[in-house]
Amino acid sequence: MNLDKIPLKTKNFLFSTSLVTHPPQRFAGFLNLLAKVLPSVLIICLKKFTVPSKYSRKISAQQFLIRANTYLGSRRRRKVKKHLKVALWLIGDDLPSSYKRLVLKEFFTFIDDPCLHKRASDSLAIATQSLASNSHPIEPDTWFFLSRFLNSFAFMNAAFIAREQSANLRRREVIGTDSSRRTIEAVCAALFESLDFSKGKVILNEFGQRFRPDKYSDFNTHLKLVTGKSFSNAFEIDESIFDSEPSLRSLIYGKRVSLVGPGSPVGDFGQEIDQADIVFRIKHPGKKFLSENQYHGIRCDIAQYTNLAAMELILNDGLQLDYFDDLKAVVVLNDTDLKSIEGVPVYFFDNLNSVYRTGDLTTGTRCLVNLLKLEPAFIKLFGFDFYAGVNMYDVNRVSFNREFGWTMGNTNWLFKDSSKSFSDRVRSFLLHDQIANFSLARNLYRAERFEIEPFGREILRLTPGEYSDRIECVLRQSLRGESHQI
Repeated sequence: MNLDKIPLKTKNFLFSTSLVTHPPQRFAGFLNLLAKVLPSVLIICLKKFTVPSKYSRKISAQQFLIRANTYLGSRRRRKVKKHLKVALWLIGDDLPSSYKRLVLKEFFTFIDDPCLHKRASDSLAIATQSLASNSHPIEPDTWFFLSRFLNSFAFMNAAFIAREQSANLRRREVIGTDSSRRTIEAVCAALFESLDFSKGKVILNEFGQRFRPDKYSDFNTHLKLVTGKSFSNAFEIDESIFDSEPSLRSLIYGKRVSLVGPGSPVGDFGQEIDQADIVFRIKHPGKKFLSENQYHGIRCDIAQYTNLAAMELILNDGLQLDYFDDLKAVVVLNDTDLKSIEGVPVYFFDNLNSVYRTGDLTTGTRCLVNLLKLEPAFIKLFGFDFYAGVNMYDVNRVSFNREFGWTMGNTNWLFKDSSKSFSDRVRSFLLHDQIANFSLARNLYRAERFEIEPFGREILRLTPGEYSDRIECVLRQSLRGESHQI
């Protein structure tokens, strides 16, 4: 792989185009410009005037959190504080002003001195628990987006309290004919997450016609997965699997599958991984770049990538990539018109993101769910730590990602500058609801839908509260290592 030969035109395109999973928002450039030049009070007023829906304003707060995270990595503290202030006020019209002031104070304490993260975290957890214990008229959506706000800077314990309050309020909500579609779906999601299927099925049966068709299908798929029901009926296969995937199903159905994450298997599992009928690897770098064989194995039958835009451009320029040796299929998370790449068939994996609130599934959980829909005889996970391990990747994979990760569509590596980094795990929490992903994987594991190596098994045996606490402790170690940079 000689990427020095990439034409200038291709390089410019790759550096100027978003290759991430989520498409950029409309008018994002104009909003970015306004966010740079206007003071926080004017930005809030402008948002309230141009975005009348409270829920839409809460969603738009995410963009300000992303900018705050980016500015923190580049040490622009004033910009960080400005964007955090805007995000919190967009999220919480119904949050008490005293609580918002305290939250911002503790965030700013951490920004000025990252070593004080634990002290700020304890203060936020106490304040959030106190707020949840009182009878403030705070909407469930506010609690949920508050949890995402707290997640964004690794205050996981306070975030978990806010998230639980949101779910508890949803589960107690009375659904009627005047309830909005989104409310009904959110109540159903909260019930399913707590495995309260009796109430969830009642809502699904009585109000299912008001669900979005894709979400209604997701809830039914989830019921089958967690309750152990089969997808073997031909009608159910047509409903649950995309039209392009029956041939992929023929590779998986009834087979023993090793699902290998981009993390490091904790133990000598290489031989066990390679003895499966099918080896599925997430972000497969090609055999040449795999780490030690005794841990990772060497086989790969199916590889997953974020998207194929960069790969397609590079191959069109006549260059070679080392990723496609001996592959039977490629899976992509961004929908694509490509039917094959380098002679290997390409398939698209659905995102079951309407179950357990609104956070997108992480790549690993998304691949697991889609593989289970294809009904393997047995599936075992390797290299899955659900963000609760000390090291996200081994040294070899980090080195590979820094040099070649962008060819897989991972643009966060394209502009990687170790002198301006904030924890990659924290940045991921801006896109994913980690508690939702953990809870889904935990419930599938308890339903005996898959096996996992001992390290991952230890994590899945935690309660969601214990998992949240563990993540925060691990993240704090990461932040200590980067405190001299931020």
